[in-house]
Amino acid sequence: MEAESLNTSSTFNVRALYGGAIQTVIPEDFLDASEFRQVPDTQEVFVSAASGANGVDDSLIFDLLEMARDDAPTLEKLDLELHISDLAEANAVPNQWTLGLVESVAVDVNGEGKDNEIEKALVGTCIMPAHKWGRSERKDIEGDSVDVDRLSPTPLLLVVLGVLRLKEFTTDVVVSFNVPLIFRDDIEMFKNGDGIPRVEAANIAVKKSLEAFRLLNKGLFGA
Repeated sequence: MEAESLNTSSTFNVRALYGGAIQTVIPEDFLDASEFRQVPDTQEVFVSAASGANGVDDSLIFDLLEMARDDAPTLEKLDLELHISDLAEANAVPNQWTLGLVESVAVDVNGEGKDNEIEKALVGTCIMPAHKWGRSERKDIEGDSVDVDRLSPTPLLLVVLGVLRLKEFTTDVVVSFNVPLIFRDDIEMFKNGDGIPRVEAANIAVKKSLEAFRLLNKGLFGA
């Protein structure tokens, strides 16, 4: 499909999700993980073409989940925090995450440009220990052109997480971009507040995928 050029070093391609029921954009150099591994039915998973090389293991995941709070149709920061908490538990690091700046993104879900149909999505960046990506066993990177001496004994996982609430279907669309930081120099840069290109690219990718989100077939939710 036609690529969308941005005022960044990234280029995004239009991508159909969930059998064409949803349309969005993803970085052009990301691959569909379902082509080489099993993916849960509620998810669409994409991985960087550079995954497995030079220690890079970035991934972009779309997930359709129940609303974080079924009694709260309005999306709030707490909902973002609840989804992050669930993610941390899934990664075996409960209560070990920190959430930074949270921003809002306007989403024209139906693509009709009607002000009363514009939804607000929230995007936040969090950090947690990266046991899952820890590379504690150096055999994990056999075949990679990686200087193992650069590896940190305490790797981190940075997650840019976006949530879009489809209250009509009591569903939260959760978009997460995972950036494992396994090298000492990357972690030092992050702690010093220096910009890391992979992290900046993750933030842009999540925002762009939400801005471009369109629900084309409500039948996905049984409507």
